[in-house]
Amino acid sequence: MQPLRSALLRPASLILLSLAVTACSSSGSGAPPASDGPQVSSAASAVASMAVDETLAAASPAASTANGAPGGAGECPTTLLSGHEKYTLDGFEAWHMCGPATASITLGGTTVQIASGSCTTMGSTYFVSIGTQLFGSPASSQEPDLLIINVDSTTGSGSISGVVAHKHWLLNSHPVAFGPGKLSGTFTGATLVPGGTVQGSFTC
Repeated sequence: MQPLRSALLRPASLILLSLAVTACSSSGSGAPPASDGPQVSSAASAVASMAVDETLAAASPAASTANGAPGGAGECPTTLLSGHEKYTLDGFEAWHMCGPATASITLGGTTVQIASGSCTTMGSTYFVSIGTQLFGSPASSQEPDLLIINVDSTTGSGSISGVVAHKHWLLNSHPVAFGPGKLSGTFTGATLVPGGTVQGSFTC
């Protein structure tokens, strides 16, 4: 697993940068961890992020994030309806997504409910980020549940990935079916990672 992570971690920062650029507001630095610093731990998210056009982040306006105190719980202020709180979890940098979005995901026989996140459309791209993303090289047992969606805002095609019960998963050929106004969506299919099936829904 480590060789896969080291080869794919650098591109994963692109999706997180684009999420931060499109969704974040408040004071602090909007950039994800530097490329020579902590890197995204999720191999599934890293694979998914390869579909992100590098010009997306470069063409976006500057943005900022909410930064929780190191070692804090990463709680989102009730006034923060998007973006993320940055804090430390088990010694690793963590981004706790903020906002009213929730998700229900079933991977194999395990179903989890994930709260706190947002849905954002930028140009032709639709992003969903719900849960908490860890950076660095944490053990799988340390990683919280997470949903990251990066798809075409019209067709729903793109990458859908996340973590369920400490297991990474990735869909790459099954589109999101949007609800009215793109305020919700569903997805299902056979996963590329780790194998098996996943189905889920989200509400913005």
